[in-house]
Amino acid sequence: MNIDSKIQFLKKIGCDEVGHKNQTLLEHLIGVYNLLKSWDVPEYVQDAGLFHSVYGTTYFKPQIITSRPMVKELIGDQAEILAYLYCIITAPRLHGILGIEDEQVKKDLLLIDKANEDDMASASMMTWEEAYDV
Repeated sequence: MNIDSKIQFLKKIGCDEVGHKNQTLLEHLIGVYNLLKSWDVPEYVQDAGLFHSVYGTTYFKPQIITSRPMVKELIGDQAEILAYLYCIITAPRLHGILGIEDEQVKKDLLLIDKANEDDMASASMMTWEEAYDV
């Protein structure tokens, strides 16, 4: 399925109406996806990044209703499992990821977590104009 269909689904379930730091959840999800894509990671990891918090996480509890079978249909089993695992790992997330025995799953989740952190950091940075009121 193409990226536009996936984004349309995220809009349909309301991700463009949910706040997430200084942006919408949809903007954040797309930001994570774009970072992963720029890092040239496999497509299933990019898709997992695009959906990494649609089920809610320890840190973020959006009021979005979606079903795992619908997400699996859109992004496939491998990506959906990663997205689901990312959502259910308890705080501190990095500790939970490092405790995963499957090395590939651990590596994939670490990439998603890094993209998540990087996108949130860039979204919370002030521009020069904002910082100096110019």
